[in-house]
Amino acid sequence: MTEYVPYFALFISVLFGIAFFAALQGFKKSYREDREDSDPKSGKDA
Repeated sequence: MTEYVPYFALFISVLFGIAFFAALQGFKKSYREDREDSDPKSGKDA
């Protein structure tokens, strides 16, 4: 059973990597939307 521990650790690491990447993409998208909303040159009424 202990021979599966490295594979389980790799699986957990991959899951954390995917979650981290998805979180960064979400933050980047929300930051871009916030910048567009507060941009005075965009011509929108905020």
